[in-house]
Amino acid sequence: MSGIGGIVLAGRGKIELRELERMCNALRPYGPDRQQSLVRPGIGMLHSLMRITPEDFFEHQPLAAPSGILLCADARIDNRQELAGKLSIHPAQLKTLPDSHLILKAYEHWGEACPEHLLGDFAFAIWDPREQKLFMARDHFGVRSLNYCHKGDFFAFSNDIKALLALPQISDELNQQKLAEFAVLLHANASASFYQDISRLPAGHSLTLVNNKLRLRRYYRLEDNIQDVYYAKHEEYAEALKEQLNQAVLCRLRSAYPIGCELSGGLDSTSVAGLAAIELAKQGKSLETFTAVPPLGYKGAQRRGWELDERPYVQAFSDHYRNINIKVNTNYFAVDPAEQNLFSILEETFSRDGFPGRSVNTTWVGLLGKQAHNKGIRVMLNGGMGNATISWSGKCLYSELLQQGRWAAWCHAVYQTRREQHCSLKSLLAKSVTPFIPDPLWAGYRRIRDRQPTPWSSHSLLNPEMAQQQNIASRYTELGSDPYYRPLANGRDNRIRQLLKMSPVDSHHKNSAMRALTGVERRDPTLDKRLVEFCFGIGEAQYCRNGNDRTLIRQAMKGVLPEVILHRKSKGMQPPHFSNHFHEPASELWQQLEQLKNSEQASQFLDLPRMEKMLQRSLQGQTTEAELGVLKRSLKRAYSIGGFICYVNGSND
Repeated sequence: MSGIGGIVLAGRGKIELRELERMCNALRPYGPDRQQSLVRPGIGMLHSLMRITPEDFFEHQPLAAPSGILLCADARIDNRQELAGKLSIHPAQLKTLPDSHLILKAYEHWGEACPEHLLGDFAFAIWDPREQKLFMARDHFGVRSLNYCHKGDFFAFSNDIKALLALPQISDELNQQKLAEFAVLLHANASASFYQDISRLPAGHSLTLVNNKLRLRRYYRLEDNIQDVYYAKHEEYAEALKEQLNQAVLCRLRSAYPIGCELSGGLDSTSVAGLAAIELAKQGKSLETFTAVPPLGYKGAQRRGWELDERPYVQAFSDHYRNINIKVNTNYFAVDPAEQNLFSILEETFSRDGFPGRSVNTTWVGLLGKQAHNKGIRVMLNGGMGNATISWSGKCLYSELLQQGRWAAWCHAVYQTRREQHCSLKSLLAKSVTPFIPDPLWAGYRRIRDRQPTPWSSHSLLNPEMAQQQNIASRYTELGSDPYYRPLANGRDNRIRQLLKMSPVDSHHKNSAMRALTGVERRDPTLDKRLVEFCFGIGEAQYCRNGNDRTLIRQAMKGVLPEVILHRKSKGMQPPHFSNHFHEPASELWQQLEQLKNSEQASQFLDLPRMEKMLQRSLQGQTTEAELGVLKRSLKRAYSIGGFICYVNGSND
């Protein structure tokens, strides 16, 4: 795990050491083990290291090759053996060769095409003095962050936005367009940050800076790399999925320290943990798991089909493996909503991330990470993207069958689903035909049904004037998104949209910043490039069979997971959903709202009169539990965005 950064000045200008020092100070949390900077004419690079893999103990970045090429990288490369063969690296040398050296050798061999040959999570920058060129790249799905600023003859980059904000040349003026899009949960603009001066390098892209001119190139398109997957039997699909997932898990076990895993009672995290436990048992090692749960006996939000406390499932999983030992005091972390103060969480979020959060209460992830770090763990596995990959529900089967004109198959699928899941015919008809309703007709229907002036009014408190000023309605079309989040007819298209145009676009940057807070690197095997391409190549009928959803992962994990998890129908709640009520004193909620009213920019940005009415309704408690949940989420996001504006403008002092 690394913090990286650098400055490039056109015309081989002199790099000020004090500016690199400012960046180093901002990146210090990433690197308790080593910090180093390197300066050449027109270029300065820095690296902050936390050792995680065995090869990290031989790491000395920034690298300086005999050719004069410089490199700094935040990377975990998974196809080390394959690269060694292609680059003529002896196996004995590979044992101590850090991943950064593999990237350098790949660049020396393939030039700017090198990212296309890498597998894993990476963000790196290379200075090539032969061409006076800076080359940067970010991994296929953007798991590692890379931000930059280009102003005149000045260019700076870092994987943490706060390192850029530490420089005097870079303003903290907010990007109102991005902030407005974020307020309505429109995440599809992967290039924009929350600051006017700072841009993000999108996932699957590289950047080249030559003669002070930028060139961006998309080196990876998921759509172009998916091959249709066909097997004769369902069991063969399941076995192939298990092999793909196992491969993704194994390459993420490379660590010089004990391995941990975030664990719930669902299919995704238990599948990852189960395969990891099997492999670690072969090595005589154990797997530490960490689970966020409500306090014992807690009576929180009630939601049909969801369970508040997943302890029974976690315990059943633990009983399945001898090398997983769940201890109540150290492996369960009880999250009591009454003890979580919204405004303290927001202050911590702004300071840690440098931007607001969609899901305000993600502190539990950090708390699990800190708990793991205290036990000597520096790697935490999770199954974060499993719902889009390994445990996809196959929910688009019905619309796909209609699209293909397979009416008899559609009738049979609807009959089986009604029999197995006791779904209403109305709900299955809605799943089937909703994607085909013309956009104007659907928009008119939603306006009448929701009684809201805009598609986002039900979940956003963005000021209507600001929405009009930032052209939010047209931005959905420009960015290829749907303001109603209506499912597409095709399952593959749905999953691609979920991965590349929705919340992961912004959440990966939050996860990157979380590493510095906890000293733990989160690794998600369900977002492995090979696994994603494989899963997206499988048809809906393998995910939804005989009226049951998620059938492929259930078949694949037979023998890996206990029956109670394999056949579980309910879902588990995460801490942000434990309660639909505010637990902060009403006086504090009103006081914070008054602070937003006193901020000119927050008042322009948020619909504060409407926010005041919603807060009143929420505190009066004269609504249903479901309505309370919607009110609370909308209000918390408004407090987050307004608080962030005040935080940046210094109004919280």
